[in-house]
Amino acid sequence: MARDSVDPVTLDLDTLRPYPDAGDPDSRAHDAADRLLLDESAEARQGVARREIAVIGDTFGALALACASDASDGVVRVHQDSLGGERALAANARSTGLEASVASLPLDPELVRDARVVLVRLPRSLEALRDIAGLIAAHAAPDVVVFAGGRIKHMSLGMNDVLREHFDTVDVSLARQKSRVLIAHGPHDGRDPEPSAARLRIGDTDVEVRAFGGVFAGAALDIGTRLLIDNLPDTIPGHADDPAVDLACGNGIVAATLALRHPGLRVYASDESAAAVASARATAAANGIADRMTVARDDALASLPAASASFIADRRDDRPAPVRRCSSRAAPGWRTVDRLEFGPPLPPVARETRRPDPSDRPHPEVHGHGLDTSLSGRLKRFQPSALRLGRRRRQRTDRMSGLPRQSHG
Repeated sequence: MARDSVDPVTLDLDTLRPYPDAGDPDSRAHDAADRLLLDESAEARQGVARREIAVIGDTFGALALACASDASDGVVRVHQDSLGGERALAANARSTGLEASVASLPLDPELVRDARVVLVRLPRSLEALRDIAGLIAAHAAPDVVVFAGGRIKHMSLGMNDVLREHFDTVDVSLARQKSRVLIAHGPHDGRDPEPSAARLRIGDTDVEVRAFGGVFAGAALDIGTRLLIDNLPDTIPGHADDPAVDLACGNGIVAATLALRHPGLRVYASDESAAAVASARATAAANGIADRMTVARDDALASLPAASASFIADRRDDRPAPVRRCSSRAAPGWRTVDRLEFGPPLPPVARETRRPDPSDRPHPEVHGHGLDTSLSGRLKRFQPSALRLGRRRRQRTDRMSGLPRQSHG
């Protein structure tokens, strides 16, 4: 439980900002789970140097910066899967004068080597947690204490079991503000993260797929991506300086399929997730196409020059703001194949969009299934089912306590 005799946070967390910052004064870069993690770890962090602290999964940098402000000597090592999270940490570190006190690192042994205290925001994926727990057990100090916390609605009893695979004891804190912390001691049977592997037959192409923990669909082909691949055109526009783009590449299966079907094609695969980028690179290496498949950690193709892409395959759910940012990278006459997924009971919808030349109509042409084919029309058409699905999820039983939820927060 929280140690009330210890003041764990000298940094004012309310001065931190989320990323991207829309300017809403009510938005926060921390939540109740962050505060509970800091309270629960306060006693363990007393007298521990920054270089002996690691933070994994920090949303906007609140955990890492609070730890850095309470300690001295060295830097707090941080890993965030999301590129947006890294940018939030960097921005908040600048605003608080703690730039030299934190360092962003990949999920590798140097992140946790000889660490005595590790704070973890629990991922929703058990495989992602297994990768994290194994890495800590393999490379942290023998007396390391792991504080892994999150919102109760996103936690499951399976998380306790995963931690017990690599630690002797796992304790559970009291709940506070719908948050809880798992506390693990006694590391054993550590291992470095290894991607899961599968060989899939997609049409007439055999594709090797690799996926680290937390990547959507793992080393498999989900129904939405299968629909996208089934609608890829036979001829892909572009040349050596204009590779086909796999946006939000995930495990890299779309990019690999394009490269294998078209031996002379170069492919640019992009995702903001570090786990997805590592998975796509492993997929490229497994298929022997790493020389033609570039994988980058990027936000909506920001690293590409404007008007440089002739073909974009988009794996994301349809989100208007990222679509607008990506369209500036598209050349006149571009083509994109993407998917819309709003969950059951509605099926995924594949569509192909062509950005017209300046002499054509000013808006992209969308081909759908006889519904309103404008983006706004699709959002209106699917929104009621999405809301109904959200209500059903909010009515689920809390698996940690066995009690029905009274509110959604």
